[in-house]
Amino acid sequence: YLSKGFRVQVLGMRAAESPIRRHLFKSRGLTYLRSGSGLWSCNPVGWWSAFDIWAYIADLDLPYNRRIYDCETHGYSRYTLRNSNWATTRGAEHGRVPWLRRHFPEFYLQMVREFPELTLLQ
Repeated sequence: YLSKGFRVQVLGMRAAESPIRRHLFKSRGLTYLRSGSGLWSCNPVGWWSAFDIWAYIADLDLPYNRRIYDCETHGYSRYTLRNSNWATTRGAEHGRVPWLRRHFPEFYLQMVREFPELTLLQ
């Protein structure tokens, strides 16, 4: 995104999702220049909780991907799912692979073709 001559990326990252993010936001703030790239990063919801996000969505009746966020199974809910990594093996030890297999079988099969060892996590 280009705004008034500045290259800017606006992200939906939140401190609550990771200790590393929490540390980065505390040390750099929510808006910072990415070293060497000339690109500014802005994290407007950096200090929001998942509850804050969903309250905002509900209050403004914003559209969201119901196929992902309304699949509340295997310990995941709209409060714990992260759009950035829902189709990966990250969190496999916490039931992510069965969740992926149930709700997104086409992605699951594609991942098993690349990583056959995923069938051991069932």
